[in-house]
Order: sequence, then C-alpha cells, then structure tokens
Amino acid sequence: MAGTPTVLFVALNRRDYSPLSSAELGLDVTFGLLSHKYAILSLSAWLKEHGCNAAYVWIDDINADQLLRITRAIARHRPDAFAFSLTTEEFIAHYAVIEILKLRYPDIHVIIGGPHANALPVETLKGFPCIDYVAIGDGEETLTEWLVAVREGRGHERMRSIPGLAFRDESYGISVTSPRAKFREIDKIPYPDYSLVVTPGKFRGDLQALPIIFSYGCPFYCNFCSADHGNYRYVSSQRAVSMIERAINEFGARHFVFCDSLWPPSKEWMREFIDEVEKRELKFEFHFETRAGRLSYDDFIRLKSIGLRGVAVGVESGDPDVLKRIRKGITIEQSRATFKALDKAGIFARGMFMVGNIGETMSEIDSTLDFLDELNAPFNTICAFRPLPGSEVYEILPEHEKNWWMNVNEINPWSFDNVIPSVCGLSYNEILELVTEVNLTYPLRLEYLVKNVYSKRLSEEDRSLAKRIFRTHLRRYVLGIMERNTIFRRLIHCAKCVLRVGS
Repeated sequence: MAGTPTVLFVALNRRDYSPLSSAELGLDVTFGLLSHKYAILSLSAWLKEHGCNAAYVWIDDINADQLLRITRAIARHRPDAFAFSLTTEEFIAHYAVIEILKLRYPDIHVIIGGPHANALPVETLKGFPCIDYVAIGDGEETLTEWLVAVREGRGHERMRSIPGLAFRDESYGISVTSPRAKFREIDKIPYPDYSLVVTPGKFRGDLQALPIIFSYGCPFYCNFCSADHGNYRYVSSQRAVSMIERAINEFGARHFVFCDSLWPPSKEWMREFIDEVEKRELKFEFHFETRAGRLSYDDFIRLKSIGLRGVAVGVESGDPDVLKRIRKGITIEQSRATFKALDKAGIFARGMFMVGNIGETMSEIDSTLDFLDELNAPFNTICAFRPLPGSEVYEILPEHEKNWWMNVNEINPWSFDNVIPSVCGLSYNEILELVTEVNLTYPLRLEYLVKNVYSKRLSEEDRSLAKRIFRTHLRRYVLGIMERNTIFRRLIHCAKCVLRVGS
C-alpha cells in the first residue's frame, strides 16, 4: 500500500506471563482465551476503514530470534510509526522493546495509548525519552489524524491542532492538546480485525476463544479502578450479535470471552441480544464478567440456553464497610443472591476478591475470607490490591510512592514485589503472602469437594474442571510442605536434576 500512512502495532506477549497463571491453578479449560489485545484489533480495523494501513507483530520475549520477527515486519510493512497499547504493569517491560526499536529506527515515531498513557501522559513523556507521542482518551480518531500528519511530514504546529495528544514540543516543552470528545457512535466502529491474529480456515475454534468487547468505559465509580468512569457507551444488541456471527462465519469461532468491564449493559439489552441470537440460530459458548445483583436466576437460565458457560462476579470484599469505602455500589446480600442464582442454574461461577483496599483492617480481611468460603464458588481469584495510576486511591499516595511502577525487578521486568505501596495496615508483601496462601488452599476443603466436585449441580465437564483445580492445588500444597523439609527438598532437587539430564 505505497503512499498509505502505516502503523505497526507491537506487543510483548509472553506466553509464560499472567497475573494469575491458569496452568498453576489447574484451570485448563477446554478452550483458552487468545491473549492478544482487543484494542489493537479494533484500532487496526478502524484505521483500515479510514485511509490508513495497520499491521501487528508480537514477540514472546526480548531476544535476538524474537526481535527478528519485528525486523521482518518492519521490512515488510515499512511503517511510519510504532504503536503500543499498555497497562501499568506491562509498561516497563515494553519500554525495553521501545528502546531497542528507537535505537535501530530513530526516524520512526513511537506513540503509546492505553490505560497507563491515559493516566500519566506528561509523566510518561518526561521519564521515557524514546516515546514521542501519547494518545489520550478514545484513540480511533486521534490515531488516524496523527498518523496522516506523520506521513505527510507535518510538524508540531499541525500536531497541536489534533485533540487528545501529548508530545515533546521544541517550543513549549511538553504540549498537551485539547481533550478529544468521547466517541459516541459506537455502532460505527468496524468489526475487530481478527485476521491479524488468526487465519480463516486454520483457527482452532474448538480450542480457543476470541476476545470480544461491546462497550467503552464504565457507569460506576469504584475508587480502586482506573476505568473511564461515567462514560459508558455500548453497541446495540443487534450489532453485538452481528459481531459474533461474523467471527463464527469467517473464522469458525465457537467460543467467546466478553471482555467488557460490565456485561450486559442492561436487562432490556440482554433480552434483545438473546432474542437475536435465537432468531439467527447461532451456536456458540461464552463467558462474561458482571456485578453482583445485576442478574437473576431467570436471567442466567435464559443466557445458559444460548451458550453461557461461566460468569465472573466482582465481589471484592466480604465486609460492608470496605464495600462502602471503595464505592463498589453493591451489598453483601446482592453477592450472596447472585452466587445462589448461579448455583441453582448450574453455571460455573468465579468470584473475584481484593485484599488490601484503602484503610482495610485485618478484621475486615477476615470477613472477606469468611465470605469467600461461604460462597464456595468453583473458582475464586483473590488478589493483592495495587494502587493503579488513574484511580482515586493512586492520587492519595505520597509523591515518593507514586512511581512504584517504575521500580521493577531488574532481572524480571514483570515483577513488582517489594515496591508496591500499601494503603492499609499491612505491607504489600504481607498481603501478597496471605492471598497466595488463600488461593492455594481454598479448593482443599471438604465443602469445596462436596459442592463443586461431587454434587450434580454442575455439568460433568465443570465438575471435572473443579476436580482438576483440587488436584493441582493439592499437589502444589504437598510439594510446598515437602520443600520446607530439608531431606525432601534435597530429594526433589535431585529428581529435578535427573529429569533435566534425561530430557
């Protein structure tokens, strides 16, 4: 596409990295979510519909063989710019890639977007000289206008007229242009460009799930979250079904993960969605994340009839005072009722909890752990709270603690141990040790086995999954005990050495 403004999206997509490794937890479900960023797939499709070209390359690690993939992509596409969409936790690891690209290709502009850039645009430019531009807010129109200006060789005078942009300006230092208006015509956003990551006819739709998103922003105001609060926009139910139908027809997709921060947008929208799926006679399975109290037993039964396989519910805490303090907007009873409805409907449920919220005491943490056991879901994730840039809690941190995300482990740039500030009475490492133990031992309870493994409430496949979770956790727990014993630790070490030599 000679003469066409072109951007190359780049990602460090490590296969062995996940904030919560599903392999370690025994969560080897029948299909796995493609880990590529949906934002890249959506932005690429938008650019291609608006006179630009977009390509995407990802690497598993920073080494010569993997970097060669990027070099080949650059030679093939001859991009005018590199683009990255980054969260806070992955920023430093990706910046190592940005430094290498800038050293080799100093004339190719680098722009970043995503949650981290939105939260700290000026700080990002000040502290990281290899980044040239930051896109702030919804990126579709900003990235298009910017890429055209880059291709045409326009200077900073032109850049100052593009809303939603921050950059180094030789005349004014760091310039931040006027805010970009929120994108409201969501149904005009093109279908995601799945062709960047899967090949029609070769995609293993029976084993992998496509990510899909139907909304922007969030209607709620939780103070621990960096989402675009109050700017909730979503596609029509008909458009949502068409997005799924196209992925089924073009790629043979059979499984989807709805990655919206909240689903469904409303009960009326959900009913229209179900009716449309039934009308078109589409066959697929899906998971989604919702809020406690949003859906009833009857809702789950209807959704199950069109392919619902699992639901993740944001519980966060089992203490009512903590829920009020973090402005979650739900009650303990709503969480309890939601999990009862999921149990009754026979749907695989996942509870999501946090420990270490602002001002949280050990007594309040104990209430959360007791509530986790009471709900007794087939699967839970309990995480140690991190004050993310863009959240209200982050803003109350002392200035010297706000740069915690820069201080990663030099050997492992994905690790933030020992540097994350705490906003409660326990240190972050104390919280992390606690949640690690709870995540490990939660399935090793008689109540878990009775309800999730031996009961006929769940499908045979889901009960088999719960059993695998139990076995995986039991094996890790026993090995942990053995490794704390000197004799067993030496035996395990010798066994590992023998296995390595044998392989």
